[in-house]
Amino acid sequence: MHAIQVEGTRSTWNGAVSYSFADRSSIVCNPDGCRTAVDSNGVAVAGHKPSISPKERLSQEMRAKVSGLTIGQLCECFMLTNSQSGAEIPTVRGVLMDELQSRDNAAFELWMDTSDTALMDNPGHFFVQ
Repeated sequence: MHAIQVEGTRSTWNGAVSYSFADRSSIVCNPDGCRTAVDSNGVAVAGHKPSISPKERLSQEMRAKVSGLTIGQLCECFMLTNSQSGAEIPTVRGVLMDELQSRDNAAFELWMDTSDTALMDNPGHFFVQ
């Protein structure tokens, strides 16, 4: 999967949504899930410190990146994971949910309390007005 990196903006390409930041790092949400594409030096993230598990590394990278996204962007990334089944998806969703909760706990509680199955995977209904 190739993603177009546009500094400081949101871009789309082949179904992927890429958010690039002023420090040259980026996060890509695509049909395969969300991941950090490049670090703040613009280097593709491939090798990682062996002392940290891949799941924890993904979680740390995601937490650092999602803090700069708007609520609408967080909801969009979450919804891109709806049809995914990869092993990283629970971690990705958990990070996105943690950030949404930290931004608006009341909306998060409404979302978690819904019994409407059509809305369970759509946080935008509760967060984006």
